[in-house]
Amino acid sequence: MKLEWDFSELTKFANNLTQMSKFEREMKFATKELASALLKRIKALTPIGDTYQLVNGWNGNNFAVKQVNDGFEVLLVNKDEKALWVNDGHKAYNQYGGPYPIKRRIKVTSPHQWQKGSPTYYVFGHFFVERGILQLENTSEVEQIIMKKLQKWWDSV
Repeated sequence: MKLEWDFSELTKFANNLTQMSKFEREMKFATKELASALLKRIKALTPIGDTYQLVNGWNGNNFAVKQVNDGFEVLLVNKDEKALWVNDGHKAYNQYGGPYPIKRRIKVTSPHQWQKGSPTYYVFGHFFVERGILQLENTSEVEQIIMKKLQKWWDSV
């Protein structure tokens, strides 16, 4: 009695598994390209100031992409410690406890203010990170980058 085994389906399954690693690699490259496009927009929206310190504080194109659940994540970093305050806004006080002479400020006298009883001055944020994300979402560049990488993967399969 002679037994014959057909391993063609198992070989096909193994080949499909190797193609998934290529797919993940292409999606990592797409994530890096999207991060680069986002960083370009954020840098354009970042206030320049006197020393260009805030604009030059962004990390370059060395993006560390890590896989999180079903997607990928990239961390964009600004080395300037004031970046968060400029983006989100902040309270304004001088060394004597009084408000700084800033043109763009509001006087807050709500019950939810930071120091009860005295007015608090607040400097508005520029929200350059959020505006950069919105600009990128409103273009077709995201779809083009992802479709280009999917097409490259599909051609290799």
